[in-house]
Amino acid sequence: MVGRLEDSELIVRKLGATVYRLYAATSYIDRRDQPRTVADLPRHDAVLHRGAAGRSEWELLGPRGRQTVTASGALSGDSHQFVLDAVVSGHGIGLVPEQLVAHSASSASTLVNVLPKFVSMGALQSLVSPSRHLPKRVTLARDFLAEHLLGG
Repeated sequence: MVGRLEDSELIVRKLGATVYRLYAATSYIDRRDQPRTVADLPRHDAVLHRGAAGRSEWELLGPRGRQTVTASGALSGDSHQFVLDAVVSGHGIGLVPEQLVAHSASSASTLVNVLPKFVSMGALQSLVSPSRHLPKRVTLARDFLAEHLLGG
């Protein structure tokens, strides 16, 4: 799971961390110019991950600490791959996991890291039911991922 867990009885185990960065296609930057500060972001089209009513709060860490900005845009999806594809296609700025961008052949030459001094952090988590009958293979897979993603 990536993101915040609502009130739940599920057992959560942290597996690792994800770094998100702001990306836009060069075609979008050519059309709209590149934002220079976090304060410029609301004037740009955003491609949102799980946005509500065309809006999302982006919490960014930068040289002056934590800053929150309300991003808005016409496109929103519940898949990071959808967000990346829409950003690569020039539909706006997206907050995308850097690992996804690094592993995407289509994004290498077409994307710009919009505000390179700013990141957003997310946790990778395993969620399991509190059942006593958790299959051993699930426990082994979770433990393997935790060891290799967290380094121990």
